[in-house]
Amino acid sequence: MDINTIGWIGNFFFISGAIYIAHKNRLGFWANAVANACYAIIGHSKDIISLTVISLIFIGLDFYGLWKWRIK
Repeated sequence: MDINTIGWIGNFFFISGAIYIAHKNRLGFWANAVANACYAIIGHSKDIISLTVISLIFIGLDFYGLWKWRIK
């Protein structure tokens, strides 16, 4: 798959995630995790370590958000 396409898929999931979270729906964290995975793929394939690392950190934060919402 083309890197540009992966980027657009990531953008779509980020926007969807923001909308879901604004509506207090946990699916937003899953959507953001997918978006960050797309950006991690891009960062890895283009040897952009900073993008890869921050994307992986954000995936961890998405799972943290899911965990925090689960215990409420």
